[in-house]
Amino acid sequence: MQIHRRPLLPWNAHPAGPDWEIALFTHSVDASHSWRGGGKAPPRHPPADILEDPFAGLDAATRGLLHRVVARVIRAGTPVLVATNRAEEIPAATTHLLVIDQHQIIAQGPKRDMLRLWQERFGVSMARFGKPGCCTLKPSLVRKKLGRGEPLVEFQNVSVKTGRKHILHEVTWTLRDGECWVLSGPNGAGKTTLLNLIQGDHPQVYAQNIRLLGRHTDSTRTLWQMRQRLGWMSPELHQHYPDEWKAIDVVCSGFFNTVGLYEACSRPQRKAARQWLLDLGLAVHANELFGELAFGQQRLVLLARAAVKHPRLLILDEPCQGLDATQRRTLLAVVDRVVVQTGASLIFVTHHADESPRCITHLLQLADGRIREAGPAIRDQP
Repeated sequence: MQIHRRPLLPWNAHPAGPDWEIALFTHSVDASHSWRGGGKAPPRHPPADILEDPFAGLDAATRGLLHRVVARVIRAGTPVLVATNRAEEIPAATTHLLVIDQHQIIAQGPKRDMLRLWQERFGVSMARFGKPGCCTLKPSLVRKKLGRGEPLVEFQNVSVKTGRKHILHEVTWTLRDGECWVLSGPNGAGKTTLLNLIQGDHPQVYAQNIRLLGRHTDSTRTLWQMRQRLGWMSPELHQHYPDEWKAIDVVCSGFFNTVGLYEACSRPQRKAARQWLLDLGLAVHANELFGELAFGQQRLVLLARAAVKHPRLLILDEPCQGLDATQRRTLLAVVDRVVVQTGASLIFVTHHADESPRCITHLLQLADGRIREAGPAIRDQP
């Protein structure tokens, strides 16, 4: 049997693996009924496709397209094995599921039986996930601020081009102190470029009409000062953070915006880092190596790293990517606590409508480099 392995991220980037995941297997149909070989005999053993977390980082439309592609592959008679930790990502043609928890197979069988087990064991059902694209933001009960805070980020007619293509086109937008924004939009909409401009990590930032903390981004000094007031986390940071640092050192590295700890921390800094680990229930893991922690624990350590210096602005770029349902609920609750405890404003990037913390106050949606929607978040009633 020929195997095609298509991981989104290298498996060795997550040595501990997710705390649990569900692998699903779809039987192939009889190859003689689906083979189109120009009169040639069908292969004795059709190839099998292994898809590891294939929907991670994709917008709703692209996920739908990939679902259709997978369905076509299945109809063509190719066995497919998909590893995922989201119930809504299970292909419709799936026949059997293999449930894995703590690196052990705990159940396997027909899809209907296994989904029932999934709901009983993890408290999540298919019904929990609304229709793609629906807004399920909960009321902002965590923090309420009256009045309009001072501007932290100001974009005035910002346009970024690569060759003839506009990545951002005449974007005018303001984020004020105390506001918590969800940033959404299709892949390629310009979200990453917008975040890179805020972080001073884009070569065109100096030529743009952008003000950060009230100052223009026309000097390296201004950008450096802004980065000292910024906390940041993303799946890419998680993927590339070295395994050999202790958890406490990973948190301390947030004081210096480094990947790894290369400067001596003061006693107050180390005390603050330990307090964050204590608040997140990770104090007993403070001296364990980052690479030896469970995947969900690693993500919380990186969130503590982003929050440790009490930033004015916290940027969380798809922080729930790769997490199972329990881990996602935990992280979203922790984000609410971090926002309250630090007083930080927030930019929270997600491709999933049901994946936002309760502190969200505003929505910014991009499409083709332009603002499609910007303003107070529309919330369902409790």
